Amino acid sequence: MIIADKISMLRKKHNLSQEELAEKLNISRQSVSKWESAQSIPEISKVLAMAELFQVTTDYLLKDEQEELQYTDETKEVVLSLEEVNDYLNESHKHNRLNAIAVSLCIMSPSLLVVLSLFSSTRPEKTQMIFVAIGMLWLFLSIVVAVGLFIFSESLVRSHTKINDGDFKLSYGVEGIVKEKYESYYSKKTMYLVMSIGLFILSPISIILTGMFESDGGDGFVYGISMLILFICIAVGVHILILSEGRNANYETLLQIGEHSKEYKELEKKRSPIANAYWLITTALYLGWSFLTHRWYMTWIIWPIAGILYAAIVGFINVKDDNSH
Repeated sequence: MIIADKISMLRKKHNLSQEELAEKLNISRQSVSKWESAQSIPEISKVLAMAELFQVTTDYLLKDEQEELQYTDETKEVVLSLEEVNDYLNESHKHNRLNAIAVSLCIMSPSLLVVLSLFSSTRPEKTQMIFVAIGMLWLFLSIVVAVGLFIFSESLVRSHTKINDGDFKLSYGVEGIVKEKYESYYSKKTMYLVMSIGLFILSPISIILTGMFESDGGDGFVYGISMLILFICIAVGVHILILSEGRNANYETLLQIGEHSKEYKELEKKRSPIANAYWLITTALYLGWSFLTHRWYMTWIIWPIAGILYAAIVGFINVKDDNSH
């Protein structure tokens, strides 16, 4: 590949017009046109300028036999075009949607077991066992499907490892387009956040009302419906939240801001083991307390308490980290 073809290829890869490249090199558009049509060869100073601009080696530009694109030692960052950015956003949205469905399935997985157990509380023991078996079957099937969705969703974004690691930069003009999309989405994000929080707040109301009007132990059917409403509200709220925050995270990843800046990612590496252990212990406590006491109508309280405590722990770690600097 001759230098003319390489200049044309690199210019298009960085989403630059001939006029824009000429402006960056302080030359005329006609000069760029002559280079790309092999009517003339750029001066060595312009070759050096293009090598710096495109972040490739001068050997790659000057040697015709050098076909493979070689970046400079100063950076190994991938330069993303608008097409690559759109591909990343589309595939990441599919990834977020599958994850949202998978998490919602995990939340709903014990719902049938709980509801059927309450329905059958006044029925013969044999009927109770059948209902429990059906509930357990739904629980395991839900978890299996959820795990399958998690694995498949990860395969969709596996090719975008460098983007998720932050080893990239946006080509000329693309950053402005992504910022516009991010700002346009921000108002929608607020609406989705309000919807999900509203569902979380409303989720226990059916159980509270049932407890108030069924003080004598009540009908298992009524309690079952109350529990089903609780599970559905939480599952839908989480589904909305994952989609919303996932889309927001995609934009922040491309712009390398907020929780997806390089500085924050370094801090996240320190917090990740703590977060994983914390939520595993919380889940174990919730399930243990619920199955031992069968008080599903009140054990849900562990989640908002755990959320508040986690925020306090993260805040303490952040303050400690700031003081260490």
